[in-house]
This record gives sequence, C-alpha cells and structure tokens, in this order.
Amino acid sequence: MTAGSGHPTLTLGSITFELLDESEGIATVRVTMPPVNTFMAAVHKHPAAEEVEVVSGSLLLTHGYHDPLEEVELGPGEKAMAGPDEWHGIANASPSQPLVALLRHNPGHKWAEFVRQGVAAVQQFGKLPEGFVQAQFQHIGVVMKH
Repeated sequence: MTAGSGHPTLTLGSITFELLDESEGIATVRVTMPPVNTFMAAVHKHPAAEEVEVVSGSLLLTHGYHDPLEEVELGPGEKAMAGPDEWHGIANASPSQPLVALLRHNPGHKWAEFVRQGVAAVQQFGKLPEGFVQAQFQHIGVVMKH
C-alpha cells in the first residue's frame, strides 16, 4: 500500500511505517502510533544505528547497552540516537494523542527492503504471510530482549 504521498506504507496492527527516503545508506521511515500503544515498546537491538526524531506527540524511548536501561521522554523536534546493537524500544507516551516520529536507520537498506517487501506481500496476498515479520527481523539482525 502507499499513503496519499505515494510512499510505500506498511501497517502492522495499528502502527504505520511509511518509507520516506533511502539515500546515502540511510532509510528514513515515518512511524505513526495511536495513543498508549505498546506495539514497539518491546526492547530489541540490531546492527543498524537508529535516530529517532519526534514530529508530533510524545515518545518514550527505552535504551542502553546494559541493564538498567534508561528511559527518556521526547517531544516534538527532539531527537535521540540508539547506537548499533544498543537495546532500545519506543512507545507512544501520550494517553490521548497519536505519535508521529521519524526513524533513521544507518545502514538502512534492510529496513527499506522490509517495508517494500511488506507492501508487496500485502498487495499480493491481502495480508502479510505467516512468519513474514519474524523472517524479516532475522534477516535484519533484530534480537528481542526477554
């Protein structure tokens, strides 16, 4: 699917991921989360560095290389960085407003591929195939913190 902007847009549950740009090795994805959504709050790590920039709403970022992890709340215009293989997770910190944030993965080619392949799968099958997200996360190198 593509948003009104024409950018590839993948919806997972109630979260949308819109691939805005892929240049100079960096994939920029606009993520939109409804209020108090914990979909992405699961702490994980991957080989790509990830910058998070809040466009609107309030974002809770959990991150760090070692326990205990730090929690930071960010508002519009604020940015934070999770380094390569740094544990991190984001969530909408607002009980009433949607969160819109930009995620910049570097290197980002595998993240851009994830969104594009997800869009293609939904167009072909009407939904994501069973195991698609897990297979893509394995390809990207995502490790979930338990």
